[in-house]
Amino acid sequence: MCLDAPDVSSWILNVDGSSTQIGSRARVVPRTLDGKEIKYSVTLTFLATNNVAGYETLLVGLHLKKECSVKSLVVRNDSELVVNQIQGAFEVSNPQLVKYLVKAKAQIQAFECFKIEHILRAENWKANQLVRDATVGSPEQYARSLWEILAAPSIDGLDQEVLQVNKGDN
Repeated sequence: MCLDAPDVSSWILNVDGSSTQIGSRARVVPRTLDGKEIKYSVTLTFLATNNVAGYETLLVGLHLKKECSVKSLVVRNDSELVVNQIQGAFEVSNPQLVKYLVKAKAQIQAFECFKIEHILRAENWKANQLVRDATVGSPEQYARSLWEILAAPSIDGLDQEVLQVNKGDN
């Protein structure tokens, strides 16, 4: 396991993204090993699929952890597609998702130890409930959470052009 010698720089991150006709939202619930949590919501004001919302959520979480000087990170995500693409088990053919994968892998390199694991939606209940609530709510309802609005995909302006990421590219 990634966190064999846990310390204050080791965190667990539950993420969940959602896209509906009303809009797209993401919730990130980082947790220190001593159980302290931060609730972080992101509203996506651009058109996004569930897969895009899933990657945006992961990228927000990775950025937060990097800013907090986290060295070891375990990400728990109920998006089987995102987890398997990050792990290299699934090929990515969608050009937009290829850009997200490239950006995520670049951010992952900043951690001394990184692990991503797929969990069932029922096991990700807290992040899932928070994103469901956030999808139909407003920032005012979540005053005890950090809140961010993304007006454009985080891959906009990504200079790196990628044609295809294959299963063997890790």
